[in-house]
Amino acid sequence: MKNFLPEAGFSGRLIRRLAVLLVIWAAGLGIVRAQQAQQTIAVNFRNATVQQVFTWLDNHTQYDFVYNNSQIESLPRVSIQMNNTTVVEVVKHCLRNSSLSYQIRGNMVVIRPSDEIKKGTEEAVQFSGVVYDENGLPLAGVSVVLKQASRGAVTGPDGKFILKARRSDNMTLSFSFLGMKNQEITAFSNGKQALKELDRINVHMDPAVSEIGNVVVTGILNIAQKSFSGSSTTITGEQLKTVAPQGNALSAIQIFEPSFRIAENLDMGSNPNALPQMYVRGRSGIGTPALDESLTSEHALKNDPNQPIFMLDGYEVPMEKIYDLDIERIETYTILKDAAATAMYGSRAANGVIVITTKPLPAGRLNVTYSGNFTINAPDLSSYNLMNAREKLEAERLAGYYDTDDPGQIATKLKEYNGKLQNIERGIETDWLALPLRTSFGHKHSISIGGASDAFRYGLDLGYDDQEGVMKGQNRKKMSAALNLQYQHKGLTFRNQMTTTLVNSQESPYGTFADYVRMNPYDTYLDENGNIGKNMATWHSGSPYRNPMYDATLGSFDKGKRHEFYDQFDVRYYLNKKINFKADITLGYIVSDSDRFTDPAAARFQNTEKKGQLVTSRQKQSSYDFNLKGYYNDQIGRHNINFVVGLNIREEKTNYEGFTYSGFPEGGFSAPGYAKDIDTKSFIEGKNRLFGALAVLNYSYNDVIFGDLSGRIDGSSQFGSNKRFAPFFSTGAGVNIHNLKFFKENTPWLTQFKLRGTYGMTGKVSFPSYAAQNKYEMFTDWQYPTGDGVQIMYLGNPNLKWERTLQTDVGFEFEILNGLFYAKYNYYIKDTHDNIADMFIPTSSGFTSYKENIGRMENRGHEIKLQSRVVNTRNTIVNLIFNGASNKGKLKKISNSLKAYNDRVNEHFNSGFGGNDVQSTPLLRYVEGNSLTGIYAMRSLGIDPGTGKELYMRRDGSTTFKWDPAENVLVGDTEPTMSGSFGASVYWKGFTLDTYFMYEWGGQRYNQTLRTTIEMADILNSNCDRRVLSDRWIKPGDIARFRDIKDYNSVTRPTSRLVQNYSYLNMSSLSVGYEFKRDMIRKLGLYRLKLQFNCRDLFTASSIQVERGLSSPYARAFTLSVNASF
Repeated sequence: MKNFLPEAGFSGRLIRRLAVLLVIWAAGLGIVRAQQAQQTIAVNFRNATVQQVFTWLDNHTQYDFVYNNSQIESLPRVSIQMNNTTVVEVVKHCLRNSSLSYQIRGNMVVIRPSDEIKKGTEEAVQFSGVVYDENGLPLAGVSVVLKQASRGAVTGPDGKFILKARRSDNMTLSFSFLGMKNQEITAFSNGKQALKELDRINVHMDPAVSEIGNVVVTGILNIAQKSFSGSSTTITGEQLKTVAPQGNALSAIQIFEPSFRIAENLDMGSNPNALPQMYVRGRSGIGTPALDESLTSEHALKNDPNQPIFMLDGYEVPMEKIYDLDIERIETYTILKDAAATAMYGSRAANGVIVITTKPLPAGRLNVTYSGNFTINAPDLSSYNLMNAREKLEAERLAGYYDTDDPGQIATKLKEYNGKLQNIERGIETDWLALPLRTSFGHKHSISIGGASDAFRYGLDLGYDDQEGVMKGQNRKKMSAALNLQYQHKGLTFRNQMTTTLVNSQESPYGTFADYVRMNPYDTYLDENGNIGKNMATWHSGSPYRNPMYDATLGSFDKGKRHEFYDQFDVRYYLNKKINFKADITLGYIVSDSDRFTDPAAARFQNTEKKGQLVTSRQKQSSYDFNLKGYYNDQIGRHNINFVVGLNIREEKTNYEGFTYSGFPEGGFSAPGYAKDIDTKSFIEGKNRLFGALAVLNYSYNDVIFGDLSGRIDGSSQFGSNKRFAPFFSTGAGVNIHNLKFFKENTPWLTQFKLRGTYGMTGKVSFPSYAAQNKYEMFTDWQYPTGDGVQIMYLGNPNLKWERTLQTDVGFEFEILNGLFYAKYNYYIKDTHDNIADMFIPTSSGFTSYKENIGRMENRGHEIKLQSRVVNTRNTIVNLIFNGASNKGKLKKISNSLKAYNDRVNEHFNSGFGGNDVQSTPLLRYVEGNSLTGIYAMRSLGIDPGTGKELYMRRDGSTTFKWDPAENVLVGDTEPTMSGSFGASVYWKGFTLDTYFMYEWGGQRYNQTLRTTIEMADILNSNCDRRVLSDRWIKPGDIARFRDIKDYNSVTRPTSRLVQNYSYLNMSSLSVGYEFKRDMIRKLGLYRLKLQFNCRDLFTASSIQVERGLSSPYARAFTLSVNASF
């Protein structure tokens, strides 16, 4: 031992003592291990396999058992009943009279042939190499597993992996990655090395064909797609970026999932500040009727009765959070649609669940990724068919405006006509549509920094996004940061994710685009001095009207700010290989401010005493979301069990305050202190708490038969004490026919044939806090003679019941020849009971409404997806896709309050309230057997050739010239017969081409353009559609579609004459990209470099011509993207 002691200069005595202590410690450790091996246990096995015994010992002792399944399968079954025995004795009993023996190494029990142990032939082997994707680039995050030993590793940012294990006769490496085909490589077979080099294993992975991912991410547990009976669709972040690289991933979802639809908004167009409304599998919520929308808060979007919930990394977030989420952080979007997929969320899941996962923390050395997007938005005015100056003047002449038999008017009309003609001859051709517009520029930058060191991982994401709208002055700026930390220690994993986002939005000072659409092109917006004039030229009698360009130069503004912060902390503990627990809590805080100031000199204050107005609001929202879950995953023979139980507690507090100020001295003095009066004040406080207990079971047998069962009990503070708790459930089952023995042996071309079906009940809470409860407010500032005063603030309904949706879903998946053809089909029935909506009562009661269960709604639909990989070679891949969805809804039952609402609609039309536009707009009525998307109007037989008046048909079949709201019936439905998308994805030697089209057919639209710019067009004062003079009734006997042009002052009431069949085809996206080979960029110090050019909304072909984007025009977007990894 002296050779190991230090030379002179060290204290020999001290070193010797340390050496003695080391020997004693080693001996003690051996004694402890021996004592551990002698730990007494009690076992009772009857006719059990040796594998079952070892599995039990693995789970109930401190030992991990390592063995080759093929070596112990042939051992005879054993029956053991022992008390106060040891692990060693049990192992010896199992291996008696066999050629196998055991070795104990620390906490590991290794089972091997006796002769190998005696000869000491057991040796360690190391595997290493690089995993590449289909483009030949290193692929990080790939799971590498040695199947026989259940040992694994994960590839780093450079695609490299190292895996050490004890050598055995048969060793197979399995490689798996989300969205890629699994691969297996045999390293040793029957004791012989099958690979030439174990340290240079290069693996190339190809994209999966049958499904986007092999795992369904539900947000509560992850389930293998092949054994999941629920209906879901998973979309990767990379797919979303081929459609919407500049952001707003929500708009891209409907390309890949047709049952997810964004409601059409013909007004807001491409406004980046317009939040979309969306629904999954039709509309089932009634919400606030159209006549009463003005009574609701501007925050009604939050309580949209048809909006799905959004789960981000396991916690619920508002839709605005997802709208502004940096697309570079997204790993996957999963749309959960049926009860089996959503019932685990209970009372929140009736409208579907959108589960978003962000990219995991990278492993290995420091990795830096940059993504930049540069976008040009060009206004799309193709839906406008307006006249130029000469055409407009000629239309006025043909309409007879300058014809008169009054000698006193001849000179006046001639002067007006000549004055307009002189303007035209002087070259005045004002392009009013161009004045408030611009070709806008947007840019988005994302930087991700991440790495790992031993058990510690970290990641930092920074983002900046500046998107301009095509209306001048319109923009939305976002800044975001996310810090992600993860630490592992033995069986514990700690993770903390903090995110913060700041959004600044600003609307255009130029007002609405419709103000410019109606301006006459022979008028100029400049005065004689070349300055922007205040009023337009007056050609005939009447007061001058305001130049819309003038108001844009004033000090008016409309801007908002939103600052949000989230902190999610979770800890996961692995008790053993099969049981683990996870606890997480998420804290959220959001502050939203809005300020809208209208300058005192604006047109709206021309005839008012108090001029100028400021509308301000601030909303503060805080929340916490706590989850505690226990997981059990086991494979017992051919049985696979995935089980989770959990608790969920969520609380949300909201404080809202809003003020309206008026009477400002002049522009530039917009602070509240300059106001003369405070016109309105509003204060809203809300607090709601949700408690849920859940259990979810997923089971499969031999990958053939599978089933799902889930149950949840929710309690919500938003209901009265009588109906606070409610149960929800789901069940589902299916069979993988292709895995049956007969099909495996006789149909090798059948890759997948899966049948599935589910049934369950989910719920929904889509109304503000306390809306269903009586709430009182104490007055303590002053007292009545008898004491403090109390005022009722909310009129509740303690018997309000939960809105429940019973859903049945059946479907199949079919695939042949590994993706040559793939088909997926679903049929569903959603039956929603006890719909919750507002029942409106006389204002004399002191309230306007209260919540009531008022109906029952049913949606039935089909979903289909077809996909084919027509070319699949090493350098070329061509995929074709087609998907479609069809939904039909109908009201099966309505309450008396909804029937009374229909009477209010009749009163509304009879009153004449609201002017021409309001009186001409169809309103939804609630009729059993009809849908929530119906168009109600009076049946029209067209323009009577004899009189030029519209001829209507009553319900009883009789005819009349009088329009009657009581005779309005269902004349169309905006819900299409079929909608969806189709497209192609091509890869060739690093180049990519992706193109997608969206389509819709079978629905109807009420074409307001026919009314506003043709039939009721004020030709003398406003520009019009070029069709304004065509198909007009002029004299008795004419068969025409539209009334006499001179009858434009007559209001066109809702009529079936303006209902048109609607179909469209939109080229939604075209992307071309190239990913550079590693050899080409290595000298630049890059791991990855990809360039992509994307075009959105290149063209839209529609069966009807309607003006789109009357508030903010639509736009075509052209984006150049750069993605680089260092």
